Amino acid sequence: MLISFLKDFYETTSLSTYKVMAANLITNFQDNIFLKLKEFAQLSFVSQSTVTYFCKSLKFSGYRELIFKLKNEREHFHKNVNQVIKIDDFTFNIYRWLQNNINFIINICQEILKYKKIRIYSSYQSYMACLYFQEILRSKNILVEIVNCSYIDNFEYINKKEFKINLFIICGRDCKSLKKYFLKLFEYQYQRGQFLITTLNQVKEIDSDLFNNKLILDYEKDDSLFSIRHFAFTYLFLSIFLNF
Repeated sequence: MLISFLKDFYETTSLSTYKVMAANLITNFQDNIFLKLKEFAQLSFVSQSTVTYFCKSLKFSGYRELIFKLKNEREHFHKNVNQVIKIDDFTFNIYRWLQNNINFIINICQEILKYKKIRIYSSYQSYMACLYFQEILRSKNILVEIVNCSYIDNFEYINKKEFKINLFIICGRDCKSLKKYFLKLFEYQYQRGQFLITTLNQVKEIDSDLFNNKLILDYEKDDSLFSIRHFAFTYLFLSIFLNF
């Protein structure tokens, strides 16, 4: 799949401009957005010729061919992506998912209240919801430190301060670096107070026995889109907050 290739390219390229363009293509693909060349160049803060060079490095003749392939892939693998979902049905699915995982919510509440701080290792997809969680916990005088995937390689900096409670959110496109990092983290530091949120696909690649508490994103109609996942994470974090 082309989108999988782009995700791997995003993880491995050392060129910052190419990384930005790959990230924008992946995000737009997930949200079913396909921009014109000029619009995409403006979004990525590069020239149109740079976009063309980027596409040729991926073995395409240009941006038009790349977008054509992405559109076809989107239509083939996401035939139901535009299906209308009743908001009542969707919120009920999330509510039922949270009820099925009430022990996770209770346990993380107890640990956060005990230590008054938590560090979150966030995937790109969950980062905005984590900022919301950080903001609402301030009213409870709880310190929330968010480690974005951008800082994963700076191992020494991250480990200057020890946090008893650590939440890892592994979903979306930046999982390789997160998985590589947390294995190193467990090897050197923590033994308890670990919480994991991940997907059915990702959990197969993780030694989940390392975690005291696990929550799987397995609610009905999860299609891995940012818009849906963001709502689920926000609902989850609000539920944790209201259980204090």
